[in-house]
Amino acid sequence: MKFLNRANGGSCRPEEEKSLFDGAVDNQWGPVIRGWAKVADGGKPALVMVDADGEQHYLLASEYRNDLLERGGHPTGECGFSLNLGRRLKSPARVSVFSALGDLAPSRPAFVNKPLFFMHIAKTAGSSVNEFFIEHFGHERAAMHIESVSDLQSLAHHQFISGHIGLERFERDFERDKFYTATMLREPVRQLVSHLNWVRHLSEPERADFLQGHPDIVREISARLQKVDFSSPEAMSRFVSELRPAERPLFDNCQCRYFHSIPASKPFNDEAFLQALNNLKRFDFVGITENFEPAIRYLGAKAGIVKNWEKPPRVNVNKFDYGFDVTNPELITAVAPLIRYDQELYQRVSELSRTLLESGPEAH
Repeated sequence: MKFLNRANGGSCRPEEEKSLFDGAVDNQWGPVIRGWAKVADGGKPALVMVDADGEQHYLLASEYRNDLLERGGHPTGECGFSLNLGRRLKSPARVSVFSALGDLAPSRPAFVNKPLFFMHIAKTAGSSVNEFFIEHFGHERAAMHIESVSDLQSLAHHQFISGHIGLERFERDFERDKFYTATMLREPVRQLVSHLNWVRHLSEPERADFLQGHPDIVREISARLQKVDFSSPEAMSRFVSELRPAERPLFDNCQCRYFHSIPASKPFNDEAFLQALNNLKRFDFVGITENFEPAIRYLGAKAGIVKNWEKPPRVNVNKFDYGFDVTNPELITAVAPLIRYDQELYQRVSELSRTLLESGPEAH
């Protein structure tokens, strides 16, 4: 262990320093800087500053440390700190502890010290979530589209993984308890229309090269959608009634199907919905696209990301419009069978998400 570089905003003699605060750094090279610190009065947690290759991060030493409690190093054990940088440092971190806290909100108690799995439901701002975490952890520690990864062992040391895979497949391929699990839902009418627009747009001439990278069935569905008048309630109603088994996973209560998968030949039903609701409880966090910024801040805190916040990036935003007016009640009625269960799930998730975000990441 290396003792902290002590400081209190001014100069003082070593014996004075020792009487003011104490602590140690357990890991100073990353990816996670860990240690403990306490101030002499013991009334408040110590404020520590971590200088990591020139980047300064401030946090409160308030995480529980059983080892400090057992050996009498701290009366409650709530004196630890950890900063997940997602990378090894070029030089050891310099850690300072301050004897005066000032007004600072705690930033570290939310850290769960687990890799994060994000279930990427199509057209729910998942690409923006991916971009946020990859920007922080880098491609060496973060991976998206894990549905295409054949060697799952290559993901063993990643801090963030994401993919278009449902809960059942995730639990088949990974140990769920070792991950912090999260996903996001979107208002169902807008999610369905965005997905329809996106699949249809694949057949536009300028997307020919991109289309060739998709399975034959996706190319076939895209070509079929080119012939559907999205602005016509009659045409959309006919599309729904003639929906083929291969199209159901894409458009028939797609969001629910991520939580509970049923055979493509079957329409989503009451029994499947009850199972989807039950599976919802297996996620640590479920947010909604309409509340994207608070959700990404919450997940960032859980992943141990400490940074000066700017507006989170939004990428892969669907700008294609083929005439479906999401405010037209006749069009909404026409596609109602495809979103019936998604709407119920979305309402429940909206309430759960609001409660989580209002209480803050430190509370869960």
